[in-house]
This record gives sequence, structure tokens and C-alpha cells, in this order.
Amino acid sequence: MSYAFTRGDVAESLSIMREAAAWMFEIGQPNWPLDDDYLSQQNIGAPAEEFVVMYDECGSSVGTLVLSPLRDNDRWLWQRLPVGPYGFLHKVAIRRAYAGQGLAKKMMQYAIAECKAMGFAASYLDCNADRPKIRAFYEDLGYILLEVQALPNHPRVKNAALYRLGL
Repeated sequence: MSYAFTRGDVAESLSIMREAAAWMFEIGQPNWPLDDDYLSQQNIGAPAEEFVVMYDECGSSVGTLVLSPLRDNDRWLWQRLPVGPYGFLHKVAIRRAYAGQGLAKKMMQYAIAECKAMGFAASYLDCNADRPKIRAFYEDLGYILLEVQALPNHPRVKNAALYRLGL
């Protein structure tokens, strides 16, 4: 099966993120709040063209992520990172109907290739450090753990794992 990646379909991207948030809540691992204010373009702070949606050949949306350069709203977590041409991956999510089919890997490979094409020196991402499966997924893609940062004031995540992939 072939897949297409489009940029700018914010509504579809947010729909996939909300589905993922609901699933994480159902399995007792809430990561993103279920409210529409949190999973909104305004709160994510990215222009439409940074929202990437993966579609299957039938036109059904499969997954999403946000691919952006380092933003000021990322600095609270990435304080030690010097300014540079970096790509950041945020809000990676796959629709539950497509889970377990290797599509998250395809989507990440696309995002990594896009980071290279955009001239970024590296790709960075962060995730909940207390979710070993997602951490293993990123590490299998070649991301290197930089540090685990305690987040004592965060309402849902106790520790963040910060990752880098050199391009």
C-alpha cells in the first residue's frame, strides 16, 4: 500500500491527536489532555504548514505529527540546546485502526527525510520518559537519549526524555 503526506490539514491532524489522547486516557497513560483548548493550533503554536498528515491510498487519514524548527515555546524544556537549524517533531500520533502496522515508522522516516531536505542539522523530540515502548520506538529509529528531565510542575508527565538524531 502506498501513502501520501500532506501539510496544512490542521483539522484532520487535530482529529488524529484527539483520538490518540482519548486512547492514552483509556489505557491509563494520559499524556495529552482531552480538552479542545490543549489540542488546538493556537496552543500547539505551529502554523498550518507544519501539521503533517499521512493518508493511505484510499484517502483515509492514518497518522499525524507536527514538524517545526525550534520555537520559543519549546525553550522551557530545551534550555541547554544552542540556537541552530534543528527540526522538532511534536504530537506524533497514529489512528488506532492503523496501529501495529509499522505506519508510525513510515511516518517518522518521512519526517526525518523532510528534516534533512529542510537543511536541519538534527531532529529532536521529547516524550514521556515513563513510557518505555515509545522510547524504544524512537531509539530503534536512531534517536539518542540526551537526558531525562524531571518535570515537578507538569500536571501529567513526571519526567521527559529528550532525544536527538543527527542528520
